[in-house]
Amino acid sequence: MKGKENKNNIQYYFDKNRYFDMLKSTKVYKDIYWSKECFFSILFTILILFLFKNMPIESFTKELSDKLSDLLGVLIGSIFGMLGFVIGGLALIVGSIGKKMIDKINNDEKFNSLLGIIFRFYFVGSILALTALTQIFTYIILIFPSEFEKKLTCFLIFINSYLFIFSLISSVMLMGSCIRLMILQYHYEDKDKDKDKDKDKDKDKDK
Repeated sequence: MKGKENKNNIQYYFDKNRYFDMLKSTKVYKDIYWSKECFFSILFTILILFLFKNMPIESFTKELSDKLSDLLGVLIGSIFGMLGFVIGGLALIVGSIGKKMIDKINNDEKFNSLLGIIFRFYFVGSILALTALTQIFTYIILIFPSEFEKKLTCFLIFINSYLFIFSLISSVMLMGSCIRLMILQYHYEDKDKDKDKDKDKDKDKDK
């Protein structure tokens, strides 16, 4: 029963293994509003909005709308490319973690830390999917002829820019997650070697 109540024990996730259960327990959602990725995303988004708001009203023509539609088409394609990278990375990482390592981390009651590293791929993948849907929705709005509305356009630019930049930076930051996992694997393998050495020493003493 203790294992099922302890977030640092794998038994806790036998029942609570849904997306929002893991999102809540790992607290990865904080990256959206309190992280390096968030800071740089907001910074670049504000810069893009500033450039847009200082454009003369005469610039907002059908030609500009067509160019934005073309740009969104390219961005949507790149988002699906990043999504493929994230899915492939998650598959490789999960495949590289053996039961032996999971048992050791679980015995040290640090399973939630391991899950936090792995779940980040799932989280970034969901943000990429949300970004793709937002961009498709914006693309549909742009292809239908309508009068220019600055407030709506600013809102769409803010949402699309923030989500795209956040997704891009988060995808790059996943490389850091891979490195942390490699260090974690080395740490536990090194602990095993030290234990084996101690056992050999004890055997030599007994002789």
